[in-house]
Amino acid sequence: MLIRYTFIQVLTAMCLTSIVFCETSSQEDSISSFIDTYIESGNTHKARKFLDLLEKKYLPEALFLKGVALLSGLYNNGTRNPREATIYFGKAAALKYPPAIAALADSYLDGDGAKKDEKVAFLLYKQAADLNDGAAQFNVAILYRDGIGTKKSLKMALKYMRLAAKHQDLIHLREDAEEIINEIIEEKKHK
Repeated sequence: MLIRYTFIQVLTAMCLTSIVFCETSSQEDSISSFIDTYIESGNTHKARKFLDLLEKKYLPEALFLKGVALLSGLYNNGTRNPREATIYFGKAAALKYPPAIAALADSYLDGDGAKKDEKVAFLLYKQAADLNDGAAQFNVAILYRDGIGTKKSLKMALKYMRLAAKHQDLIHLREDAEEIINEIIEEKKHK
């Protein structure tokens, strides 16, 4: 059974665990906080206009968030646009923004906005994982464990799952990672 985290699940988990972006001083976190404020207040029009403005500055998080908005339907009155979202994820991924790289991998793995290609998805997840993206580390471990898009390797699955389990800010991911680590260790014992 394939268990993995998409960027939407990670964003949801972050909201559920009350992680507030504006507690940090980085420009990227301020962008997220500003957009979240508009969306929470129901002013999606203002959020879209703000993202459009930031897009012109070619900020990776703004490009990524615009992709999220397109994928979720925020830009088109509830109609998802996975193809255009994938284009924005690609733009932000080219700027080495880990969440965008992982979102692009989701598109390729699911065939949602991009032609389904498990090898490309694996390579993108691995790139984001190597940039310390916890959800991508989790997904790389799952793909190694199940041999999806790459050769099956319990050793590599264990390595990446242990990395994912170290992310303190993603409580749900960490709990699942610890459970899967134990499953992989058991599977390795029986080989």
